[in-house]
Amino acid sequence: MPADSEYLEDSSHSSVCVWKGQAGYYSLLVDGQRNQDAAWFYAEPTSEAEHIKDHVAFWRASA
Repeated sequence: MPADSEYLEDSSHSSVCVWKGQAGYYSLLVDGQRNQDAAWFYAEPTSEAEHIKDHVAFWRASA
């Protein structure tokens, strides 16, 4: 988990990208509201995507 992880909560969700590898997910928890699986990362990306290792991507806001 990243150093600035006070808003990140581990998720059991995962997905696979053919060229990036297996993604892990975090849910965001802010002010008591959870945005499920809104952030993802590649802990061990493929060699073609190794530049994304140690980065976290974010998507969608909760309604």
